[in-house]
Amino acid sequence: GNNNLKYFDFSLLAILFLSLTIIPFIKVSESLYIGIEDIILPLILFRILQSKLYFFDKYIWMMLFFAIYIFFTIAINERLWSLRDYFEIYKVGKYLTIIIYTRHVFQNNFIKFDHLVKVTFVVLLILNFAHYFNVLNFNKIIEPLYATSEIHLPFFGLDSAGNPAVRRMLGTMGNPNDNSILFLFFFAYFLSRSAKFKTSKERIFIYLPFLCILLTQSRTGFISGVFAYLFWSIFTQQKKTTIFFNILFFIACFGIAFSFNTLSLNYFANTSPNLVGTHSFLGRIDVWKQLIKMIEQKPFFGHGPDKDYFYQNHLYAESEYVLLTWRYGIIGLILYFGLLLLPLYKTIAHSKLNSFYIVLVVIIGITSITNCPLSIPKILLLFALSIGYYYAKIDESIKLEDV
Repeated sequence: GNNNLKYFDFSLLAILFLSLTIIPFIKVSESLYIGIEDIILPLILFRILQSKLYFFDKYIWMMLFFAIYIFFTIAINERLWSLRDYFEIYKVGKYLTIIIYTRHVFQNNFIKFDHLVKVTFVVLLILNFAHYFNVLNFNKIIEPLYATSEIHLPFFGLDSAGNPAVRRMLGTMGNPNDNSILFLFFFAYFLSRSAKFKTSKERIFIYLPFLCILLTQSRTGFISGVFAYLFWSIFTQQKKTTIFFNILFFIACFGIAFSFNTLSLNYFANTSPNLVGTHSFLGRIDVWKQLIKMIEQKPFFGHGPDKDYFYQNHLYAESEYVLLTWRYGIIGLILYFGLLLLPLYKTIAHSKLNSFYIVLVVIIGITSITNCPLSIPKILLLFALSIGYYYAKIDESIKLEDV
């Protein structure tokens, strides 16, 4: 009966969460990989329709408009026959499905989900450290399931000449920058839960994701982690002593990270004073210049998703803001800000109880400057999950107010 359905719904949520964080992709062909989340999506959709879980508020309407708008940009750029471009509409559909479903499932399951997140995080740590230290030949046997592109794994811990270099933890995302965003997701979650930690030992759940962010060597990840922490401290009005001790522990994480790999220090030291001189930053500037020139040709509606342009020219946009403006024009950029911020429009009062989503918005906002976090399908759906969580928390506090 009803209990079985609740159990089934939470099981689906657990599979979804594990497929976004730990379970590797399934290889369909040389260039096509799918996640378990794609396989269980019809089941989730079926549950939404069967139990009439769908709801329509301003955010859902805006995202439906975004999907229609993407189709419009495909049409005006005469790309109606390009199958690849429709994946961007499919992504919005998937995103909405996850928000609607998780809002429903979270309502009775916050504590269960908390256990799931902690257990998943511990497994994630084991996998990441087994990869980082290549335990039992992990990088030959298991890591290739995650690092599906030919770029990162062959050069793990080596420079292009084959000399020892910085090790950048690839983890279950198979890419150091994406992996840092995954750990930032956990960082935001554990920060938001830290008031509920029963023992001081549990505070380690705040420091371990931070340590892993340092081991991915993602500079944007590190900067957004620091900003997210400071924002959270001010937003939730933390005591000065708490802030001070946390910062001491974060500094200790630096010490640990550098003891694992002394070359890391050079990597971060090369960053600080002369960012513009760094190789990766110059590469990004070149790509941005090229894309911004094209944005000037079609400033309002953009060039459409046009994935082929990036594949054919071996380009990575390296900034979600530039990418969205290139694809969907100024209107697309406004919709992107709506995607991040609209859930907060009437609920800032409730967000103090639930800083998870709002801290994640800060993280996505900053990492979007030099990365494309929400273009990574798994990160996009984790973000959708955080919105479902946010809605469910608001529902819960409204219920409590009514009692």
